[in-house]
Amino acid sequence: MLRATGVRKQYGARRVLNGVDLGIERGEIVALLGENGAGKSTLLSCLAGLARPDSGQVWLDDRRVIRAQTAEIGVVWQDLALCDNLDVVANVFLGVEKRRGRLLDDREMIAEACRMFERIGAGLDRADVESGRHVGDLSGGQRQMVAIARALLPEPDFLLLDEPTASLGVNESAALKRLLRRVRSARVGILLITHRIEDALSLADRVVVLRGGVIVADRPASTTTRDEAAALLSGLPPDSAARRHLHQLRDLVDRLGTLDATASLPLIMSALAAALDTVGVSLHLRDTAGDHGRMTLRGCYGQAPEFAHVVEQRCHPGALVDRIVTAAATRPDTVAVGDGVDAEVEELGVGSLWAIAVNGPDHGVLGVIAFYAETRGEPRPDQVELATLHTVLAAAAVERERLVNELQRRNQRLESLRGVLDSLTGPSTAHEGVAVALPPLRAGLGSDAVALFHLADGRECGERVDPASPLQPSELAAPNAPLGQVVLARLAGAAMQARDSRSTVLEDAIVAIPLESQDRRDEVLVAWWDGAHTVTDDELALLGDSVRSLELASERRAVEESRQEAQALRQSAALQREFLFRLSHELRTPLTAIRGYADSLASGDVAWGEEARRRFIERIRGESARVSRLVADLLDTSAIETGGLRLNLDWCDPALLIEEAADCVGALPDDVTVDLRPDLPAVWADHDRIEQVVVNLAENALRHGTRPVTISAAPSADGSRLVLEVRDHGAGFDESIAERAFEATVRDERSSGAGLGLAIVRGIVDAHGGDVIVGRDHDETVVVVTLPIEPEVIPA
Repeated sequence: MLRATGVRKQYGARRVLNGVDLGIERGEIVALLGENGAGKSTLLSCLAGLARPDSGQVWLDDRRVIRAQTAEIGVVWQDLALCDNLDVVANVFLGVEKRRGRLLDDREMIAEACRMFERIGAGLDRADVESGRHVGDLSGGQRQMVAIARALLPEPDFLLLDEPTASLGVNESAALKRLLRRVRSARVGILLITHRIEDALSLADRVVVLRGGVIVADRPASTTTRDEAAALLSGLPPDSAARRHLHQLRDLVDRLGTLDATASLPLIMSALAAALDTVGVSLHLRDTAGDHGRMTLRGCYGQAPEFAHVVEQRCHPGALVDRIVTAAATRPDTVAVGDGVDAEVEELGVGSLWAIAVNGPDHGVLGVIAFYAETRGEPRPDQVELATLHTVLAAAAVERERLVNELQRRNQRLESLRGVLDSLTGPSTAHEGVAVALPPLRAGLGSDAVALFHLADGRECGERVDPASPLQPSELAAPNAPLGQVVLARLAGAAMQARDSRSTVLEDAIVAIPLESQDRRDEVLVAWWDGAHTVTDDELALLGDSVRSLELASERRAVEESRQEAQALRQSAALQREFLFRLSHELRTPLTAIRGYADSLASGDVAWGEEARRRFIERIRGESARVSRLVADLLDTSAIETGGLRLNLDWCDPALLIEEAADCVGALPDDVTVDLRPDLPAVWADHDRIEQVVVNLAENALRHGTRPVTISAAPSADGSRLVLEVRDHGAGFDESIAERAFEATVRDERSSGAGLGLAIVRGIVDAHGGDVIVGRDHDETVVVVTLPIEPEVIPA
């Protein structure tokens, strides 16, 4: 035992120590607390034999300590007393280089230093030791370990440390605490001088308070709170801590009245952790009051940043935290105390674990609060009483939070129903309204999918109109998808059952409600939750109201569809009238000319010369050919629209058909130019029809553009298609009809003609499996026709 009896020490006129009595047993950690100038370092010097007291004595067992006892008493000073210009090994063996009368060589010192660092877990490997790094280059935590290794090298019976954690970070302090616990387990007595109350309470077996050179308190750490230690340091009576707790509790109650419901519990838990001076607390709640299921971790509130992570990892079934929480929940009127702590929790400074239940107003257990205390053993009665007061506040906060959540859920359902009604009665179409209405319905229900099933002819088909649902369209429609097969079968089965029974079908996590409107007899609204879910009355009511809203919307949908059909019929009739008027005009013009010339020839009043008669006959032939082309175009258009266009397919020479088409158009030799690749491949096509395509495009270009018109042909980049281009320098199509230029009912008002030529081009190209597009290339209008070169099936 190392003890001081009646030690007094005075420096000049200032008395630093005034009759100090202190004893330290082997295997015990004694924390010496005191403010600056209290005499802590002077007492340490006297205990180590480095300073002689003016009166009183220091004893090591039965021997007086009158000089430094480095072999039996190791000292680690606050400034560490290391030589920064020496390496690690030299600092560890400074002053003890001799062993059994001989000097140790470098290899022996390095090996022994490595063993020491490994034993104390210093975080210095052999490379750091052998590298010859100066101590001045090490971190604060590493320097601290070097100083402790030097003090422990002689294997002393007592270790005296002066403010060892003063300059360390959180992680380094935790590593030092773990080391001191291992040193204590090796039966080494430790005196820890510190001003950090939390270090003293988490490490020490006894707490000694030195104030003004006099020991004012010597008490077990397990029965000392942080507030009591702070009161003793400040010269206040310990019972002032209780008054402070009452004041803090009153302030807490006042603050709770001004906070939101969601902020109350964290504030109560944080205040409780601080009031009890614990490492932290964790709150475990049941989903509903009176439920006897397992608790769920709601939150962790502690000083260390890693506290929450460690607790979350220790909350699995069967773990210590889980066992003690379960015990507190089953015995709500008692305190459940753990039988130890996990190693990882102990590294955070936790010495013991206990829990107390949070009881609701109906005497059911709402949850449990677990306390992670720095001291060992059971909690003191005053701690339990203070914790019980906070559990009353916690119970009220839990009930308030649940009430607010229930009101929010009800308001959310009302908002969802309003969103459904707004969507169904808004300016959008009825079909769009249904699509927009289901997402807010799914959000209000909290379901994974809301679908409107259409059931017809005994077969089911699902239409998922909620794009926010995690259920994909393929999972409702593709029976090959594993999830889709199961979900589709269940949802469709419930939908058919609801339709046949004309009543609500309620299964596990599925609700199906049929629609009763006249035009929706085969429609069923289905809601689905992925996983176990108990459908509540509020959810059923929301679904029922939504079904009634959909039924009302169906009437609007029927009216809207009738209006759209009537509008389509009116538009179709107008287009037909316009087309017939244009067609009659185109037919009347050549027929009038033919009749006029024929009447002139038949008239006997005028004797026409041979030249005039020949000119009249040529005009009659030309107009007759024009009528024939117009009738042919009408027949082609009719064949295309009815799908009766016949093709005489064979291998044909594109160069030949393009040359023939160029000869058919243009009054002057330079009206049409042809630009052909010499290696054009033969194309599987109808020669006459493709020639008709080129003629129609060239005539259209000559009619509306400027001469010359260029016709070109070349194979595509991959050689699978033939690309025909017809270019002119005209103004191009009017922007209002550019995208519909190849429709039979669309005609550029700036030009004459029936407007059937381009429609026939599109029909012929489509029949060949090709494509035609129109565009602009700088100042040129370009029509591009692509045709497949090879047939889909090789002819025999």
